[in-house]
Amino acid sequence: MAEYDAAKASGEGAAILRREGLYHSHILEWRAACDAGALTALGTRKSPVSESRRRSGEAAEIERLRRRNERLEAGDEVRVRGSQ
Repeated sequence: MAEYDAAKASGEGAAILRREGLYHSHILEWRAACDAGALTALGTRKSPVSESRRRSGEAAEIERLRRRNERLEAGDEVRVRGSQ
């Protein structure tokens, strides 16, 4: 719509509509939807699938770091005992 508005100001709006195969009524409908907040709501929706994947990825990362920490702590104990 921004491209159409800019072109319309210079008298080229009809060329945009022809190029895209649109009618002016499409622009009117989209503008009304935008004013009602319908278009911004589409971009803010979070998918529950992606949320669960993110959580499972985080859980896997936490487990990986926990195992690494255990290995490092076990190595420190061996070095401490060896130096005594």
